[in-house]
Amino acid sequence: MLNQLRKQLWEAMYLNPVWPHELLENAKDPEYQNISFKPLDTGFEVELLFTDEGQLVKAVYLFDSNDYLQRAVMYENEHESVIYDRNQLVANIMSEILELTGVKQSNKIIA
Repeated sequence: MLNQLRKQLWEAMYLNPVWPHELLENAKDPEYQNISFKPLDTGFEVELLFTDEGQLVKAVYLFDSNDYLQRAVMYENEHESVIYDRNQLVANIMSEILELTGVKQSNKIIA
């Protein structure tokens, strides 16, 4: 179990679930209305607008300066859904590792 958690932690920290160029591929899909890229201080944002079952949906992907996805949020019917959060994922796995190993957790988890 601990080895599986360590593998999950490594994957959460070093693998990328999606690359910016892969999002650009959605431009070929007729359901997509707009794909925009916006520079940020620590990376950039990709915003996708598309229709799903007749409803307009906005998805926002935040990447760091190395093109690694940090967070992805979807807005649909005035509802926000976090579909990916690298920091939260790492914190959750670290919490499981600490619980499994019997290490007392402090308020700060360093990943």
